[in-house]
Amino acid sequence: MVLKKLHEMVLRQLSMMTVVLCWICVGVAGCTTVTVQPSPPLDAQAAWVILPMLNNAQSPQAGQRVESILAALLRAKGVVKLDTYSSSGEGEALSELDDRQLYEKALEWAQSRHYRYGVAGSVEEWHYKSGAEGVPAVGLTISVVDVASGRVVWSATGAQTGWGRDALTAVAQRLLKKFLDGLEITEGQLSHVKEG
Repeated sequence: MVLKKLHEMVLRQLSMMTVVLCWICVGVAGCTTVTVQPSPPLDAQAAWVILPMLNNAQSPQAGQRVESILAALLRAKGVVKLDTYSSSGEGEALSELDDRQLYEKALEWAQSRHYRYGVAGSVEEWHYKSGAEGVPAVGLTISVVDVASGRVVWSATGAQTGWGRDALTAVAQRLLKKFLDGLEITEGQLSHVKEG
C-alpha cells in the first residue's frame, strides 16, 4: 500500500514537472508561424542592396530597425557586397510618396547602379502586446528580387512572439534567422554566368 502511494506521488510530481518544462519551452521559444519559399542558389559575391522595408506597423522606424538587423544577418550568411538604399538627396518629396512609389523608386535606383539582388519587405507587426507581461510581437515579410527584372526569386513571411522580458529586436532577429535559414546563398561565381 505504501509502495503504491509512493508510486502515485512520484507520477504526479513527474507529471507536474513535465507541464512546467513544456511551459518553459513554449516561453523560451515564443509562438512562431513561418512560411518560407524554396530558394534558388543566390550568389554571395554578387552586388546586393537592401531596399526600404515598408512599415505597416504602428511603431515609427520599425522598417529601418529591420533593415539594420537584416544587413547584419546577410553579412553573417556570407553576402560580401551589401549596400542599403538611401533616399538622402531626394528631398522631402520622397517622404510624401506612398509605399508602392517608394519601392518603385528604390528599385529604379538599384537598377541604375546594376545591383544583382534587392532585399525588400514589410513590417506588419512591431510592438509589445498589452497586458501584465508586455509580450513582444513581430510580423515580417521579406523577399529577394532580381533587380534587373524586378521578379521575386525568394520570399518568406512570418510572425513571432517572445517572452515578457525579450526585446522586440531579439524576437525580430530570431524570426529573420528562421527566414534566412531557408535562403540558399552560395559562394560560387554565379554572377559571372551569362544569362541567355
